[in-house]
Amino acid sequence: MVKSVGVIGTFAVCVGFLIARQDAFDAAKKKEATVRAVIVACKADKLGEQMLDQMGTLLKDSVGSAFWKKFRDKVRTQELVDMIVPIYARHFTQEELEQLLALYQSPIGKRMVEEQPLLVRESMEAGAEWGRKLAEEAMKECEEEEKKDGK
Repeated sequence: MVKSVGVIGTFAVCVGFLIARQDAFDAAKKKEATVRAVIVACKADKLGEQMLDQMGTLLKDSVGSAFWKKFRDKVRTQELVDMIVPIYARHFTQEELEQLLALYQSPIGKRMVEEQPLLVRESMEAGAEWGRKLAEEAMKECEEEEKKDGK
C-alpha cells in the first residue's frame, strides 16, 4: 500500500510538471503571437524597410550602387522580425503587449502608424541638416585656428 501511494505520488508530480510545462509553452507561444501582432499592427517591419531604402538613398554614392543593390537584395524582413520577437518578449509582459496591440488598433494608434514614415523621413532630413550645420561650424573653427597657428 505504501509503495503504491509512493508510485501514485510520483506519477502525480510528473503529471503536474508536464501540465505546468505545457502551460509555460502555451504562454510563450501566445506571447510570441502577440508580439508578432504588435509588429504587424505598428508596421515595424515595413518601417524598417522604408528606413533602409532612405538610408540607401544617402549611402548609395559612398558604398556604390552595385554593393547597395546586392545588400538590399539580401534583406529578408522576416529574418529581422524573427530576431526582434524575443527582444519585445523580454521587455514587455503579455498584458503590456495586449495594451500595445490595442493602442495600434485604435484610431490614434493607426494614425500614428500612418504618420510614422513621414515623421521618420522628415526627422532624418532635419537631423542631416543639423549635422551639416554643425560640421560647417566645426570646420570653420578648425580653419580659423589653423590660420592663427600659422599652419
